[in-house]
Amino acid sequence: LATVGIGNVNAGSNTTVTYSSGTAVVDTKASNHTITADASSTQFTVTHNFGTFNVAIQVYANASPYGVVFPQMVKTDVDTVRIDFGIAPATGVAYKVLINTVI
Repeated sequence: LATVGIGNVNAGSNTTVTYSSGTAVVDTKASNHTITADASSTQFTVTHNFGTFNVAIQVYANASPYGVVFPQMVKTDVDTVRIDFGIAPATGVAYKVLINTVI
């Protein structure tokens, strides 16, 4: 989120705001990753390199009907998250991991 007023622009360190001719453009950092199961792994490490713990994570199936899943998501450091499934997903099942910075 950014607060834009007349003559001022306030944004967090992970958000870029440009202001020109009465228009503000807000750009947050985002990344997407695909993880593919092997029927034995329950943990998958994803590196986003955003340098902050202020990230939102969403995981969904990478095939129709593209349902959101809710594994445990751990922010292991400012550049990495770990996706933990309670039971190893079946071989070949793929998931999209979306990571966005938040203020």
